[in-house]
Amino acid sequence: MRCDHCLTELPEPSQFCTKCGEPLTPRAGILVSVKRLLRALFANQSSAPAAVRRDSIAPDAVGSPGEGRRILAEVNRRKERARQSGVIRSAFALYDENLPYYDAWIKNCPDLVHPAIKVEASTEEGGREDRTKRIEAVIRGNRYTFTFHQTTTFMPDGEEYTGGFLDVDFQGARVLTIDCNCDDDRYAGRTWSANDVSAFIEGPWVTELNEVFAEITYLHDTRNRLAQENSRRAHLEKLKRNFGL
Repeated sequence: MRCDHCLTELPEPSQFCTKCGEPLTPRAGILVSVKRLLRALFANQSSAPAAVRRDSIAPDAVGSPGEGRRILAEVNRRKERARQSGVIRSAFALYDENLPYYDAWIKNCPDLVHPAIKVEASTEEGGREDRTKRIEAVIRGNRYTFTFHQTTTFMPDGEEYTGGFLDVDFQGARVLTIDCNCDDDRYAGRTWSANDVSAFIEGPWVTELNEVFAEITYLHDTRNRLAQENSRRAHLEKLKRNFGL
């Protein structure tokens, strides 16, 4: 058998070329096509309303071609505005690195708790493959809801694809949807990172989340720096005692 793509001679029949990975049979070609489709779907799978997600519509499908191009240009401009504002990082970090731990921090490390944040409810539904996690919090007197959706699809060859997105509601209205990437490590487990936005309604909440996240970062950095200084000082004192200095 020979691969038509790289012309490698293969000693035994195979579904994929061992050198370039190209499919060698119709079934293998179908699997590759399905996987590529799933990657594309997971890259833009958020629950944002259709009226907000016009970036996924062909230009001539929304009124005239000129109107379609105008809408796409404006959506791209607002996406760039979301990226430059820093709120993608702030919102995702608040959900992923701070709010889930507030109950434990209040009991064990109260100095880590930001005084302007109160987590009122935290719920989770589903299992490892498909789940929804919801955190309701009051930040500077305003109500926020962070809802994370995760979906896993299994391929016929046993490979799985996991995607997710984070919805942020401000005072009961959807203002942000962050598309997220999943890194599923065999030993460390799943870790998530923010990728891009598929919904963004700018408002005072942007500055609010950015400022609160900056204050939390400063608070935690200061605590860590003091802990390191105290540890270094204690180590030096121990050395002095041990060597009669």
